[in-house]
Formats: sequence, structure tokens, C-alpha cells
Amino acid sequence: MSSSTAEKAEALASQVSLVARVLASDYAEGRVGTRHNSFQHRSRALLQMSAQLEGMSQRRAASIALEQSQ
Repeated sequence: MSSSTAEKAEALASQVSLVARVLASDYAEGRVGTRHNSFQHRSRALLQMSAQLEGMSQRRAASIALEQSQ
């Protein structure tokens, strides 16, 4: 994996962690609204970000496995 891709994965992982912490904090403090700031909307965005990060991790693992088999 190139350093640019690794940096993107690291940045995305950091962003996922931040979004999860903020969502949990806002939910606990009663700051989650009923429209675009709803729990459903924010948790869906978090799931999408997590899925993107998982995809990057799987591609990295496949790339490493391919390099090792050659």
C-alpha cells in the first residue's frame, strides 16, 4: 500500500473514532436532534465511514498477501 493510501486510511480511522465519540457524547447529553442531526442519520454516516475503512483494510491485506506469495 502506498504511503498516500496508508495516510488516508489513518486519517479515516481517526475521523471514525472522533465521529463515534462525538455521537456518543451528544446522545448522552441529549443534543441529538430529530432531522439531519438525528441519531439515525449520524449513525448511518458512521457505519458508512466504518465500512469504507474496513474495505481499505481488506484491500491492504489482499495486497500484502499477494506480495508475499510472489
